[in-house]
Amino acid sequence: MNIKFSIYKQIVHQSFEFEMLFDIILSKTELIKNKFSM
Repeated sequence: MNIKFSIYKQIVHQSFEFEMLFDIILSKTELIKNKFSM
């Protein structure tokens, strides 16, 4: 039970980090798009 929980926590943590990374990439591409549209 404890092992399963730690694995679950790890997966959640990794997906959270990936989401943050995705947000950063998305915002950067938005900035680049805005620069090109100006």
